[in-house]
Amino acid sequence: MENIRGQKLTEFIAQHQLHLLNPTGSPPTFIRNGARGWPDLTLSYATTYNKIQQWKSTDYDIGSDDLTIHFQIQHRIQVPISQRYKTKFGNFKKFKEQLQTNLRNFKLDNIRTKEDLELQTSLLVQIIQSCCNSTFERKKELFRTKTYTMVEPGPQSPKI
Repeated sequence: MENIRGQKLTEFIAQHQLHLLNPTGSPPTFIRNGARGWPDLTLSYATTYNKIQQWKSTDYDIGSDDLTIHFQIQHRIQVPISQRYKTKFGNFKKFKEQLQTNLRNFKLDNIRTKEDLELQTSLLVQIIQSCCNSTFERKKELFRTKTYTMVEPGPQSPKI
């Protein structure tokens, strides 16, 4: 960046570990009476940087000198559906025995980070599901996991 504002912006982006999504050589985000500029920046964290694709400014008329910015977010959203079990006829004694046996080696004292906690939570859920699977009959699956993919709005989208 060539001026003090640009330097401060560059420092801010670096300090907060952000990524600039505007591609080099991209069309301007502002046009008025022959003047063109790039005042609009799209920033993201590293966790979303690779999911954002096809960034572009477009000339959709929104009643402003600023142009709209469009991009696609490539992210699959899955809604998990838990297995359901027939517990009406009991078998809880067998379930408790299996659970106690499987939890003997389960250690909580190794948790030091968020990732450790997530891993142990996942492991605990797997242990419980395994005990349920071997103890109870499963109910008929009524729903499957739904997957949603986000798509880019087109010219038919409502104007902002």
